[in-house]
Amino acid sequence: MRSEKKFTFSLIDLDRIRDLVLGSNFAVKKAFNERFVNSLYMDSYHLNNYEDNLSGISNRVKARLRWYSDHPEEKITASSTMNFEIKARSNTIGSKLSNTINIKDNNIFLEKNNHKLMIQLRHLLPKSMLPFIDSYSEFSLFSSYCREYYEDHNGELRITIDKMLVFSKVNPNNVFKNNKLNGISVEYGVLEIKKPLLRDNKIHDVELDIQLLRPGRHSKYAVGINLVNN
Repeated sequence: MRSEKKFTFSLIDLDRIRDLVLGSNFAVKKAFNERFVNSLYMDSYHLNNYEDNLSGISNRVKARLRWYSDHPEEKITASSTMNFEIKARSNTIGSKLSNTINIKDNNIFLEKNNHKLMIQLRHLLPKSMLPFIDSYSEFSLFSSYCREYYEDHNGELRITIDKMLVFSKVNPNNVFKNNKLNGISVEYGVLEIKKPLLRDNKIHDVELDIQLLRPGRHSKYAVGINLVNN
C-alpha cells in the first residue's frame, strides 16, 4: 500500500514543473526514460466504477489492461507484454494487484474479437482475479499518455509527470483498434507523488509551487469517460 497525492498543471509550465521536482527537498533523479502508458479500462455495463468516482465514494476499485510503448501509434501484437491490473483506492491510500500476460492468439488483434479477448483473459489470469472479470466485463475507455519517472536514492518515493493525455471511445468490435484520430486531448498534465505507507516523512510536506500546481482528486478514468461521452 502507498500514499498518493496528485496535482494538475498547465502544459505551458511543464519545464518549470520538471525543475521544481528535480530541485525539491525529495532529492529525486530521473529513474528511466519516459514512455507511453496505454490503458484499456474495464467497468460494469452500467459504469459502476465511474459512478462511484463521481459520488466521491472513498473505497473504489477499477480494472484495466495496461501496456507500454515508445510512441503512441505503436501496434500491439501477440508478442507484446501486458498487465492486467486491479487498482484499489481508499481516500489517498492506494494499492495495486498486477498480473503480466501475453495474449498468444494474434487474431485477437486483427479481428472482431472482443468476446474472444475476454475468454483469453479468463484463461490467462489466476483464479483470484476472475471475480473482477465477472464484475467489470465491459471495455469502457482507452487512454494514452507520456510519463516521466523520478525517484529518490532508494527507489521508495516516486514522482511521475504525465503529459500528452489522450482519451478515446473503445472500438466495439476490437478494443486494440481504437481510432486515435478521434481521440480527445487535454491541455494539462498530472503530477503524482507516491510513497510507501510506512515511510516516516509525510507526503503532504511537499515544498512545491502551489501557483503552478493545483492539488486535488484527479481520476483519468472519470475525466476520460466524461470527455468521450459528451
